[in-house]
Amino acid sequence: MANKKQKKQLAILEQGVAAWNKWRKENPDAKIDLRWARFDRKDLSGVNFQDADVRGVNFFRCILIQADFRRSLIGCYTKNLMYSTSFEYSNLTHAIFDGANIELPSFRNAILFQTSWRNSNIKKEINWLFKDTILSDYDVRELLVRGSGQNLFLAGKDMRKTRLVNFDLRGLDLRGTDFRQANFSGADITGVKLWGSAREGWIIDGIRCEYVYWDEAGKVRTPPDRDFRPGEFEELYKQLPSFEYVFAQGFTPLDPLIMDRVVQAINEQHKEFWLELVNFDKRGEPHATFTVCRLDYVEKAKEQITAGYEASKGSPEQQAQLMAAVLGLIENQSKSLDIIKQLGGTANMGDIYNISGGQIGAVGQSASASGNIFQQITPELSRLHEAMRNAAANPAQNAAADEVAKAEQAAKQQNEPKMRQHLKKAGKFAVDCAQKIGAEALSEYLKKVTLGM
Repeated sequence: MANKKQKKQLAILEQGVAAWNKWRKENPDAKIDLRWARFDRKDLSGVNFQDADVRGVNFFRCILIQADFRRSLIGCYTKNLMYSTSFEYSNLTHAIFDGANIELPSFRNAILFQTSWRNSNIKKEINWLFKDTILSDYDVRELLVRGSGQNLFLAGKDMRKTRLVNFDLRGLDLRGTDFRQANFSGADITGVKLWGSAREGWIIDGIRCEYVYWDEAGKVRTPPDRDFRPGEFEELYKQLPSFEYVFAQGFTPLDPLIMDRVVQAINEQHKEFWLELVNFDKRGEPHATFTVCRLDYVEKAKEQITAGYEASKGSPEQQAQLMAAVLGLIENQSKSLDIIKQLGGTANMGDIYNISGGQIGAVGQSASASGNIFQQITPELSRLHEAMRNAAANPAQNAAADEVAKAEQAAKQQNEPKMRQHLKKAGKFAVDCAQKIGAEALSEYLKKVTLGM
């Protein structure tokens, strides 16, 4: 039976979504308790259920498009029924679906970062119902529901911002898996294979681990002759180890090209480093920042970078030729490509990024500089997409957010023309949102692409 507070809140909601959202805005500290309410066949599109307790609510055939369920309690081991419920484009960040009974839902294009699905019953597990979400992959979805990954294929999967708290991940092959900003707090990852995994910003507070495998083949145990002490794995790997190379003789526009070539050569010879060129910074002492997957690789990788860079600079004459080829000062493009190849550079002109304003960007997938489009703005595209989804107030703005999501995929594929095409369609709404979230590099790029500034 509903209490007085619930009756009052339900009465406001009965007035419609606009009235409810207005009341929520005027009463930001109100505790929302709608447990066991029935919303059969209601259109609650755009409703603000942020931080609400909606455990046991019956959303039978409800439409919840663009609804905001951030940090809400939705399932939580109840017989909560969501039959043919549409959560399309809804924001479900940190929402809890534990124990929820879900039949034929549609979560297409929903934001499902850090959602909890333990022991939920997702019937009719058809991938298209989760299109453009992390749950579109069957194995990822099963992992989040089970809390265990046994007999699942998870290598190389996209698991960014997933909630894996207290999961049993022992012995899993997670090579090449993207775990950026995933939450592993309290999880057991003993015996996991982690070569090539992306782990920037992962959360591993209280993680349990006796040993792991960092090598490509997944056969070399770390530590080799003992187990990690309690808390040792967390201490060693909470952040990717980084180091800097200082350009003592100053930074030139050719350095991104040279460093990219050096990084590629080192990674071919020392795959175990998983060496990444993060960025160039020309302020103060000009330097490049790199990361490796393990702390004990830092000094050796730094030595390799130093030796490789000095050996790859070439003579002043070669540098001048390479500069001319890269800047397009040679009219015949095929001749430019031949010169670049002869001098050891990349022959893929599509890998030369953002040559404007007298600067030259980095070249290749591993490089990054002030002009390197992909390394600089790809992470910002993910933030922008989420911000646009949160701020979208009409179908046109939703469509613009979709274009940014497509641009992010193109950026990951190193396809700048396709990325530019999608960002141009995103228009001024994308520019405004980029400025609001402080994505300066992306904001400037968007202005050039969408507004011609």
